Amino acid sequence: MNTNFEFSEAPTPDVIVFDKVIAEKPGGGIVGNPAYDVREGTAVGLNAGGVLTPIKAYRLVKAVAADDETIEIAKGSGVAVGDKIAHENVAVAATAVDSTNALKDVVTVTMGVAIANGTVLFQSAVLSVEAVEEVAYGYYDAVAETPGAVKVVAADPGAGEIALAGVLPYKGIKDLAADDYVVLKEAVAGVAGVDARPIYTPLFLNGAKVLAGKGDQRVKLVVSAVVRKETVNASKEVLALMSTIKAV
Repeated sequence: MNTNFEFSEAPTPDVIVFDKVIAEKPGGGIVGNPAYDVREGTAVGLNAGGVLTPIKAYRLVKAVAADDETIEIAKGSGVAVGDKIAHENVAVAATAVDSTNALKDVVTVTMGVAIANGTVLFQSAVLSVEAVEEVAYGYYDAVAETPGAVKVVAADPGAGEIALAGVLPYKGIKDLAADDYVVLKEAVAGVAGVDARPIYTPLFLNGAKVLAGKGDQRVKLVVSAVVRKETVNASKEVLALMSTIKAV
């Protein structure tokens, strides 16, 4: 009998990203409200405002030739016009995105190099042929989680601290005081022709999905793990900056 019977398709199972999680950040952390659903196993880093933000990853579903004017990538990357899409040291801006196909996104961008199918590209901070913003030497405002940050103390600094009187030259915008954080930046001249680098320094892999439109969300943050190359949502260039993440 088929009384009150309803058939439902089985849900698509989530892919396995982590073979082994070795260490997590105690209490996890807050990832800023994303514009797209962020997959488990995506690298996150601090943006300029000190908010953990995903580093977009674009997995190719078709090999790329050096003279191709488009690339085809898996759905769900959050790709948008203006994204600086990178492979190794090359980064080029996306000028159009066609998301009408249910199985893939087609992005207008000429990478200029041949890239194998399945390769994960990454979101770059710079174009490989653009001028870098000139930076003056000095101490800039930071938060505790900023790589290289030191805590300002009134006097007698210890490890990871700096005396208030020693924060020279100070290039921030605060009325600097004890318990603030600063980071020393070396001078950078405006130059053309620079290597691609991730838009943020990767600090963690998110251990759960982060959903769009749900506001800032607390999620598990993975510090050390063994992950699967075929499913981790991060490029080899990003993972290379995370010494405690091993892709197999």
